Amino acid sequence: MPLFRKRRFGSRRSHGATPRLMPMRRHSRFDDWLNRCVDIAVTLALLVGGVALAVHLLL
Repeated sequence: MPLFRKRRFGSRRSHGATPRLMPMRRHSRFDDWLNRCVDIAVTLALLVGGVALAVHLLL
């Protein structure tokens, strides 16, 4: 007798002690706009940092 049962694909049974429902995500335009700004800022910072590192290593 196995101690653990194999999980079948498509099984949506929760593994926690208390099952919880996923909270509804309210989609707001401000959050989307802010997420887009953060994505652009992080991408720009990585790009500038990469260029600075390349210039430092080449010179």
